[in-house]
Order: sequence, then structure tokens, then C-alpha cells
Amino acid sequence: MEKIFNILKDFVDNIANWLELIGFITTIITAVKVFVIDGKILDFKKKHLFQARSKEHIEELEKILSKISKYVSDFDNKKVELKNEIKKSEEIAKSIKKKLFKKDNSNTKALIKEAKRIEKLPDDIAKLSFFKKQYHKLLKSNEFNEEIVSDYYVKLSGLITSLTELRKDNAKSINV
Repeated sequence: MEKIFNILKDFVDNIANWLELIGFITTIITAVKVFVIDGKILDFKKKHLFQARSKEHIEELEKILSKISKYVSDFDNKKVELKNEIKKSEEIAKSIKKKLFKKDNSNTKALIKEAKRIEKLPDDIAKLSFFKKQYHKLLKSNEFNEEIVSDYYVKLSGLITSLTELRKDNAKSINV
């Protein structure tokens, strides 16, 4: 009788071990599926968020672009306004950056970096103190000028174009 009990006990132990292994494998498969589905949901949320807000952002950037174009014609009198518009575009770009995937962020990052660099540029190096002049010579930084604004204008225009195209692509992929 004891022998039958031991055989039965071993049989139940083996079945329990197999069922435990099957449960563990099922848990792993379920976890992987949940992470994949969760990733797809996050991707969809990002696309939808970009799609919902991008039109307004693009319109705001286009307004800033036209103001920059207008202010460049009277550059010497409009330096403050130009820097303000550049700062506005930087803030909008930061907002857009949060809604984009990393692969779509290169133009936005470049624009933000350029705007931060421009903010630090002096309006007139000749009016700076001796130490600040030396500092800017050491960094080989220019003063705020029309050429820098023109380069920024090109980058901003490129960002607007890429955002417009990305918006069209996202609209197609969301509707499909």
C-alpha cells in the first residue's frame, strides 16, 4: 500500500511540476503581449496627440516665420522683436518635441538648440565690457546679425515643412 501511495505521490508531483511550468510560460507570453499592446497604445496616443495639436502649432510657427521675415527688413530697429519671435518659436518647438517620436525630432532639436544659441548672442560686441568681449572671442561667437536670423529662418521653414508632411503621414496612418 505504501508503494502505491509513493507512486501516486510522485505522479501528482510530476503533474504539478508540469502545470507550474505551463503556468509560468503562459505568464511570460501574457506579459510580452501586454507590453507589445501597451507600446502600440502609447504610439497611437502620441500620434493622436500630435495630430490634434499640430495644426495650431504649425499655424503659430508660420505666423512667427512671417513676422521674422517682416522684421529682418528693418533689422537694426527690430532686434528685440526678432529675439522675442525666436523665443516664441523655441517654446512652441519644445511643446512639439514632447508629442513627436524620437526619430522625428531631429529638426525640432536643431531649432531649439539654435534658438538657445541666439538668445546668448550679444546685440553689439563693441558695447560689451573687456572681459565679455574676450569671452565671446574665445567662444568665437558672433553678435546677433541678419545672417544668423536668416539661417534660423531657413531652419524654422524646414521644421514647418517637415511637421506638415508628418501631419499628413500621421493622418493617413490613423485613418487606415
